[in-house]
Amino acid sequence: LPIPGWWEGRSLLKPDDDGFSYHQTYENFPIKAAVIYRVGTSVYKYIRWNSTEELYDLAQDPRENKNLIGTADADLLSRLRAKLMEHGEFR
Repeated sequence: LPIPGWWEGRSLLKPDDDGFSYHQTYENFPIKAAVIYRVGTSVYKYIRWNSTEELYDLAQDPRENKNLIGTADADLLSRLRAKLMEHGEFR
């Protein structure tokens, strides 16, 4: 399907475009925030609310069934945490 011209943002699925995207919700307490990070063929989604953290590789696990937080690369996790702190309510 073609993307409507009035949509804002950029695709994180283009193979030549590594980058971060930040998302946050206030609908339910506690506030949930997420960073989506595309690097190479992987698309990671890091979620934090209160002291709970979740990490998914959306390219391999689009339904977010397997939380990778316990086995994640320390450098990747550090980068995602820092990006969330730049934008979130967790400063």
